[in-house]
Amino acid sequence: MSQIDGLWRFAAPHSFHLALLALKEAGFRLPNEGIIDMPTGTVKFFNESKGYGFIQPDGSGNDAFVHIYAVERAGMRSLVQNQRLSYDLEQDQRGKTSAINLKAAEAAVETDPASDA
Repeated sequence: MSQIDGLWRFAAPHSFHLALLALKEAGFRLPNEGIIDMPTGTVKFFNESKGYGFIQPDGSGNDAFVHIYAVERAGMRSLVQNQRLSYDLEQDQRGKTSAINLKAAEAAVETDPASDA
């Protein structure tokens, strides 16, 4: 393998990611983007000192584990019991599922422009 081949293997995935970001900034949407609704739920428990808690999904299903890292990435300082959130679920290498991309449920609901008319 030449140095150029090694550099390409390193740079190609990064370049692809940058190209996707540029397309999104230009207003392009991926085919499946925005189609799947984020689940919503209510904070059942959150312990700030331990840095984790659980979100009870609306309807049925298992509670979603949430780590302080996901809370901070969402620009929040903490979660409070009974707070409404929307979120995505991510599975780690061990098979554990946790909530990411947290948003306040009120901020996550988009209004339909046709209903405003």
